[in-house]
Amino acid sequence: MIRTVDPFIAALAACVAVLTCYGCVSAAVWVSTARPRCTVRLIAGNTLALGFGLWSVCALEALALSPRGGPLPGLLCWIVPLALACVGQLCALVFVAGRQPDLPAITGSALAFAGAVAETQWSVLRIGGGLLDSTAARVLAAGALLVAFGGFTTALWLAFSRRGGSRSSGTATRAALAVVLAIAVLALGAAMRREPLPPGTLLGARLLALAIGSLAGAALIIRQLIALYQHELHKRVDRSRRDLAEAHARLHHIATHAPLTGLPNLTPLKARLARSLADRHQPGRTIAVAVIDLDRF
Repeated sequence: MIRTVDPFIAALAACVAVLTCYGCVSAAVWVSTARPRCTVRLIAGNTLALGFGLWSVCALEALALSPRGGPLPGLLCWIVPLALACVGQLCALVFVAGRQPDLPAITGSALAFAGAVAETQWSVLRIGGGLLDSTAARVLAAGALLVAFGGFTTALWLAFSRRGGSRSSGTATRAALAVVLAIAVLALGAAMRREPLPPGTLLGARLLALAIGSLAGAALIIRQLIALYQHELHKRVDRSRRDLAEAHARLHHIATHAPLTGLPNLTPLKARLARSLADRHQPGRTIAVAVIDLDRF
């Protein structure tokens, strides 16, 4: 059977898929470096934004594969897949939150991401009549899941191993892997055959897709802008702390050393004498002070 795929809705699904997959990797790195008091808030915000993004990808793909089938049927098609997407994203972020992730944590996060993709796609397409009714479809779905799992594992491993490296190269690598992940997510939905839905209008499907895509794109872009702002803010705070520590060390050296010779002045001498006098009553403790005067110095 030849499918009818609407290119406009399919393009929206692809754009949201790339933004979502890029955001998943970015969020994992973000929450892994978060301070303890900010971890819960960051996980909650990223879970909602990325869960909504993943649900939007699946809903847009369902509309793209049946553009004349009318709107998605039933309230369950909106709530259950969205909840599954959010739960999967939550698990993926919890695995790496607040620490430098090791290989088991990265693997668990990638497995949770792949599981979220599979659960959300299956829930959306199953409600709309999606089926895996052939060997080729099952092989394509299994391959897409493996690519999603492997791609997310690779993206996380590269992100955490290159944390101190070039930001531009890391961003380019992350974007390339996001495209691969987006293809895997969309391929999983494409493997499921959809039963015909009640007749609708193409204009109505496109308007619904535009609304979903706009909301998801706005949420994901705002999430990314906040992440960039937080990153720059943390960099400036760390730089200010280093500058303050260096200034304090310079002032302390100036206050305790002679500017001409660079040797300790009377301030550390007085402090040392005060400590020695305080300990003079201890058994076997003696104090001696040697004074050297240089004429015409």
